[in-house]
Amino acid sequence: MTCLSDNAKMQAVARHYDAELRFEQGEVLGELLPDAASAGSMMAEAFDDRMGYLMAVFEVPARPRKAA
Repeated sequence: MTCLSDNAKMQAVARHYDAELRFEQGEVLGELLPDAASAGSMMAEAFDDRMGYLMAVFEVPARPRKAA
């Protein structure tokens, strides 16, 4: 996340999530390091990706199209 150096509320949110804050040229840069992926989380993500693809492929238009 990036915010101005005087934005204390945003910095407090970043600190709440254990972000590493760096102060550079009037801005604050916050970096969050995600937890390592587990086999279960990778499988869940792969399943969600496939379901999203299938939903996009088989999506039915909201309005019927008129015959040309």
